[in-house]
Amino acid sequence: MALAYQEVDDRKGDTMDTAGKTVEAVLLIGQREYTQAAQVLKEVLEEDPKNNNAKYYMGVLCLYELNYELAEIFFQRAKELGIDHCGLWMNLAGVQENLGEMQEAEASYKKAVQKAGEKVERWACLTAQAIFYLKKGQYLRVKKNAAQLLQEFPEDYEGYHLQYEIGKAQKQYEICGAVLKKTREKFDGKAVYLGDVLELWRLTKEPEEVLALLKEDGRFMEVLPVLTLRTRVELLGKLKRYEESRKSIGILAGSYQDLDAMIAAVLLAISEGNYKAAKNICIAVMDKLAENTEDVRYFYAVYYSLFAAYFEVKGQVLEETAWWMKQGVEYCEKWMQLYQMEDDDMEETLEFIRNV
Repeated sequence: MALAYQEVDDRKGDTMDTAGKTVEAVLLIGQREYTQAAQVLKEVLEEDPKNNNAKYYMGVLCLYELNYELAEIFFQRAKELGIDHCGLWMNLAGVQENLGEMQEAEASYKKAVQKAGEKVERWACLTAQAIFYLKKGQYLRVKKNAAQLLQEFPEDYEGYHLQYEIGKAQKQYEICGAVLKKTREKFDGKAVYLGDVLELWRLTKEPEEVLALLKEDGRFMEVLPVLTLRTRVELLGKLKRYEESRKSIGILAGSYQDLDAMIAAVLLAISEGNYKAAKNICIAVMDKLAENTEDVRYFYAVYYSLFAAYFEVKGQVLEETAWWMKQGVEYCEKWMQLYQMEDDDMEETLEFIRNV
């Protein structure tokens, strides 16, 4: 999605028409129609350059596009024009964090917590702020947020989860175990709690033991099927039990449409010479990621689809297929240049396909 934005002359005024268009844009964002939403917001800003809501939602769109620099500009302008809710401060904090502006991000997270009114906002802001501090290794501040969450939300596991995360970050796994033991009766069976249990098993037990525990306790597949299957794939791979690992990959890709598993299934299909199946899986991945072509898995899906398509027809490429492959090669080359990916084998393959 391209967000082509050009500043227009400042002029005041707001109309029911621009207000209605802003609401329309918000609905389009909710429907993930980002390109249409951007066009509507651009029309609003052409009519009303100081429309603070339009600037805020343009920032939201830029954030979805991972264009953090432009997102920050829009959020700052929206703030200058009077937007002051916790959503603005949370989004601005996230943008600033991604840009490495840590002092500004910390101040914005604090502002978000101050502005949060509804319970759901308080929970989200306190949690996001705690994760920010966790990444920075500021564990005393994380503990403070955890205590606040436990005070305000005693029936929620998040405060305990943060205590677990502190122990994990410091590799003090006995702390993690103590947290899980203390909360077992109240939260056993809940997704986040079971996720912590599974993670601690992976960190402290041998692969064979973890696999046996997962087989014995069916709740993990029932509550966390994708995470459980991914863990099985990882551990079976470590044990070189590749046939069992392949079965879990197949379930992940087929039953749960897990993107990482689908890419793994592509590689398995290519290794077996099943190029048609590999190409079809690639197309399914691209369809699922149609709104996020910046995802590395989209790149791999394009790359492997080119590879598979070429070998599927044994190099006898039709004219319309050659045009499609040329477009794919151009995309891959731009992606590799943009993200500074250097891979001689990929470069060689793309050069080979380009000359079809």
